[in-house]
Amino acid sequence: MVAAALPVERRALVTALGREIDALADPDRVAGILRVVPGARTNGAPVPRLRALAGRVPRAKDAEAFERLCAAMDDLARTRSREHLLVGAFIVGRHQRLVKTLPWTRVARWLGAVDNWETCDQLAAEVLATMVDANPDLVDRLLRLARDPDPWQRRLAVATAASVNQRGRAQPAVTRAICEALERDPSPMIRKAVAWARRELAKHDERRELARHDARRGLTKREARQGRQSAPGGEPSARSARGRAAAGRTRRS
Repeated sequence: MVAAALPVERRALVTALGREIDALADPDRVAGILRVVPGARTNGAPVPRLRALAGRVPRAKDAEAFERLCAAMDDLARTRSREHLLVGAFIVGRHQRLVKTLPWTRVARWLGAVDNWETCDQLAAEVLATMVDANPDLVDRLLRLARDPDPWQRRLAVATAASVNQRGRAQPAVTRAICEALERDPSPMIRKAVAWARRELAKHDERRELARHDARRGLTKREARQGRQSAPGGEPSARSARGRAAAGRTRRS
């Protein structure tokens, strides 16, 4: 049975979402979530169910409809609950083309509701990273977050710096600027997040270098991909990937 779509009018939507989130509560999972996500205000609802709930909200067809969804996110953020914030981030994040056009002032009010790493990282991945990828000058906004006394605001800066090199996005200069600003942060949580961002940057650089090597060797994208996928673990070195694809061309010739 396919679940019914949720209403599009802001107040009706927020009310319906609240009711659905309450129905997804799982008290048996609360203690486990709090061990992994300390400080979260949670009812134990699992993330896949929350993402599915967000998927029932009709997609915005234009900027006006998208603004209604952003206004609903305003209401969801005010609750400061894990579930409400995650659902709101998932709803907004389904509209990546429109997220690119959001001004920072439109999302700033959501940031203050963040008080744990899970909502922080999802908001960064679903919304902030797309905005920064579309407008790298927003690095100045991230640098302001990096100087904020609230560690969760600093975490938002780092999480965004990590996410701008995921999902096809590529802003290595942004990542380097934020990592340099926070690599000596007094909080171990922030320093650990900086290490995460640097790993994502290294993956981006490795993918770019692999692409350059493949191009120089005359490999098609398909040959390079097949070579890497056929290796044990799925991630061979650039040399082994190129070697297998080259051998394939030799056999065909």
